[in-house]
Amino acid sequence: MTNQRQHTIAVLSTNIDGIILSWNNGMELATGIKASHAINKNIFHLSKTFETADIGVRLKNVLSHGTTEYLSSRFHPSLNLFFKNLTGCHITVTPLRQSDNSIIGMLIIAESNSENSKVKNGSAKTNETEAKPIDLSVLIHELVNNHRNPTILSSIIEAFKRNDRDFINIAQELTKSTDHEVRMYTAQILGTLSTPKASKILVKLLEDENPNVQYHAIEALGKSKDIKVIPKLERLALAGDFFLASAAIDALINIDAGLSTYNKLRKLYDQPEFTFAGIEMAGRILHPTPFKDLCNWLNSSDFVFQAASTISKWIKEYGLEQFADSIYHQMLNDSINDKGIDNLTNLLDTDDDKLLKQVITLIVFIKNTIIQKKLVNLLGNQNIQEEIVETTVASGCNCIELLKEKLKETNNKEIQKVIAILLGRIGNESVLPELCDLLGKDDELTLISAGAMAKIGSKNAYPFLMKFIGTPSPIVRRAIISALNSISHPDMPNDLKNYILSPDPYTQESAIRIAGYFGYPQYKKSIVDAVNSPMTNVAIAAVEVLPFFDGIDDIKNLFLKSIERNDVRIKIAVAKSIAFLDSNDAQELISELLGDKDPWVRNYTIRSIIGLRILSFKDELKSIAKNSNEVVFVRLAAILALGELNLVSPKFFVPFTHDSNLDIAQTAIHALSLNESAEAQKILIGLLNGNHKAEIRLEAASALANYDTHESSKTLFEHVQDLDRNVAIKCVQSLGLHNNRYAYGYLLELCFDIRVGENARKILINKRQHYLEELLYFLDKGFEHKMLLLSMMHQIDLPGKEEILFQLKSDKNARVRQGAKTLLDSLMLNI
Repeated sequence: MTNQRQHTIAVLSTNIDGIILSWNNGMELATGIKASHAINKNIFHLSKTFETADIGVRLKNVLSHGTTEYLSSRFHPSLNLFFKNLTGCHITVTPLRQSDNSIIGMLIIAESNSENSKVKNGSAKTNETEAKPIDLSVLIHELVNNHRNPTILSSIIEAFKRNDRDFINIAQELTKSTDHEVRMYTAQILGTLSTPKASKILVKLLEDENPNVQYHAIEALGKSKDIKVIPKLERLALAGDFFLASAAIDALINIDAGLSTYNKLRKLYDQPEFTFAGIEMAGRILHPTPFKDLCNWLNSSDFVFQAASTISKWIKEYGLEQFADSIYHQMLNDSINDKGIDNLTNLLDTDDDKLLKQVITLIVFIKNTIIQKKLVNLLGNQNIQEEIVETTVASGCNCIELLKEKLKETNNKEIQKVIAILLGRIGNESVLPELCDLLGKDDELTLISAGAMAKIGSKNAYPFLMKFIGTPSPIVRRAIISALNSISHPDMPNDLKNYILSPDPYTQESAIRIAGYFGYPQYKKSIVDAVNSPMTNVAIAAVEVLPFFDGIDDIKNLFLKSIERNDVRIKIAVAKSIAFLDSNDAQELISELLGDKDPWVRNYTIRSIIGLRILSFKDELKSIAKNSNEVVFVRLAAILALGELNLVSPKFFVPFTHDSNLDIAQTAIHALSLNESAEAQKILIGLLNGNHKAEIRLEAASALANYDTHESSKTLFEHVQDLDRNVAIKCVQSLGLHNNRYAYGYLLELCFDIRVGENARKILINKRQHYLEELLYFLDKGFEHKMLLLSMMHQIDLPGKEEILFQLKSDKNARVRQGAKTLLDSLMLNI
């Protein structure tokens, strides 16, 4: 090696705890530290460089979140202290992963940052640039010489994947290596690139003399999703070589080859070694033929679980309600024979909740008494209750009688509760007698049964519910009242006269609340009188419903007298009810309550000020907000009121944004978000840009959602790289609430971001307003951008998207053309 710069690269790897596992010659040259001294040491303790907050946090981010970090000595000068023999270095840090994609460590790759730099001497100068992906040519010898070292192999592959254009140029040479493992790893990398050039090289590797290379080339073609190779893979699947055929079928599954391929390979699926693959492929196709095959596999004890879990997943993707009314539902029940019923029954006998969750959706749709009884008995299993309830409701429920029978025979309270909830969700009036039997058994069952009756809404439940309006439990009592209100029985106005003056305080309270809900005028005087009731719960109910009656004489004085009782619960009721009064009547009451000694009274009074939008209490609210001796939640209410009512300038809130109490700081930021002025926006941007706690940056990012400006959008875009993942995601979410074209362009760019790309794509798909100019600019950036947009296009509600697809249908890239054609065909069918 004559040129050290071109042929040497510094590479080290660590485990998940930062313990150094490997240290190559290049790392010894770059740092002056021997491998024997470095290996088994913690990277974070080896040098002060990695103890610094800016670099240490970035490395820990790789280990915790799996991101790839690029660091340059231009922006992190302390790198020069460690890599002392490199001029202007930059490092690439990537995660080490296992086959299940879990992170097991990290790889650090260092090289010079300058095209002309050499190993540093005392006077060497460098022309530095920002950190960028490494020059892949220097990694080739690492792959060839060290590919058997699992601690660095996966990250070298990752580095190649991130630089597909550079790698494509050298892949041809790697496929000529005499080492079949190098050819094999080359195939693996090519499979991740999804380009026509990569597919072309992989097709040549199908003729490799080594079957392992052929296998990995087939596997890689499946990952590439290149539909042009489907015929070649079909031929390999049918050629009779099990080793290569199994890989070919898996590749076709990954490509989503479709019904035509499924039918060509269908004869293979009778062979047990290929049946699992057949089940997986059938589960990806919405068509009666493969679905019927799936149903028939339920009759085989060897494949029942795979078939059942696949059908369950298929049903969920198809839609539970749609499946219930489809030909597939009938096909499922017609295809299962007695052996299939036995197979499914045996599945339900398992203690493995994870297995049950995978098949329960299918089970609910089976119309068989044996199966349904098993299913009802499983309702006592809390780990799968939710799946059973949701699917049973969606299926239209084939087992109401069995549920009623189970409810009568069981004394298990948990089962009684879930059946009552389920019967309420089903909404069938025939279950009312069973639900009525649960009323009064205990407070929890009464609460749930009343809620179920409210959902059913049958007037036949009225006499049963009326028996319990005097129940002592306030929670249950409110549930009974809610159910009665939802039923709205025609006898209610007349029957209440027997309860409105009841000597029982709970019964009288319930009657007052029901009369207030419906505004029955014949009970107005009784409710006015009840304001002065010696029974506190009755007086509170009267105060709370009184504002909903018209023509109450001197309601202000009624409430003033209630305040004079000096009962905190009554004063809280008055504070809440003020919000529904005329603002003139409310003024004196607010003045009376705002200085009350009880913080909850003050809190609800402030909230009524917000509701009425009364502006005359600015000074009092400012005083409360600034009072450090005031209870925190009352200060929060005052700060919020000042923001909601726009009573102060944005600068008033600045001191609060730096308060040591996070709740106060976050509420002040929220108050700023309501101002919507340029001054407030500037303050919020400063908070996001500043060196503040993550919680403050998070709140500022959320607040900027209200500022739909280019400056705000640009700030949010820049802070997507925030070290705190929650802040980064919040920046994307806020950006998604902006409707300017710059925000739209930024979201498109973020689709490729490792941490937030999925969030950005979901936001774009759900956007109502799209910018065609930004989309076209995005498409011009290259193949990957076109394929990404095609993957989202069928979900985007974009007027005129057919024009874009017609344009892409003439693209120079075959995959782009095919993708556009498929989408256009789908759109025409939908039309």
